[in-house]
Amino acid sequence: MDRDQPILLDALRNSIAPGMTIKEIKRHSTRQLVIHGFLIIDDEYGLGFSIANDFEDVDYVSQLPDDLILEELHVMSTEWWR
Repeated sequence: MDRDQPILLDALRNSIAPGMTIKEIKRHSTRQLVIHGFLIIDDEYGLGFSIANDFEDVDYVSQLPDDLILEELHVMSTEWWR
């Protein structure tokens, strides 16, 4: 791996990015999990989209509107949710 390039998880490279809609995220991933106000993609707990406070009572991605745009993608410790 070229150390001058930002380190990204290979499984998500060029497929998940800020500014995507829920519909696009579903299309580019196999599993989505809503936990503690974040949307986790394909069990990669080191990355998560923050979900707007308007949806704080949501437990499942199916409860989010398909046209909801997620702007903030966070890089986090993989142990943050424990």
